[in-house]
Amino acid sequence: MNTSSKLNLQDSTFSCHDCSKCTVLFDGIPTEDRGTVAQWLDEIKTVCYERGDKIVHVGMPVFGVYLICEGIVKLVQQSDTHKEQIIKVVGTGEFLGEENLLSDQLSTYYAEAMEPV
Repeated sequence: MNTSSKLNLQDSTFSCHDCSKCTVLFDGIPTEDRGTVAQWLDEIKTVCYERGDKIVHVGMPVFGVYLICEGIVKLVQQSDTHKEQIIKVVGTGEFLGEENLLSDQLSTYYAEAMEPV
C-alpha cells in the first residue's frame, strides 16, 4: 500500500480497498493498538479476480488468508466420481483459506470468483 492510501484507523471513512471497512474483524480495537494494526495492514496485498478466475486450486498450498472485500466466491469440492459440490459461498467481509493458516495441508477444494472480486 503506498503512503498516499495508508489506512487511518482513527478515521471512520475508508477507501474501497481498506480491509477494515469490509469486516467487523477490526471493530473494538483499542485506540492505543490502532497504530500496530495499521502497520500490519500495510502488509496486505490487494488482488482482483474476474468472474470464473480460480483463487485457490485443489491440491495446492493455500498462500494466506483471503478477505473478500467485495464480490462472491464459491468453494467447490469434487467427488471421486468427478461430481462437483459447492461446499461454501463467501462474500463481502468474509474469509477463505483460514483453515489452512496453521497447517501445511493442501487445499481439498477450489475457490472460484462468481463475480468480480
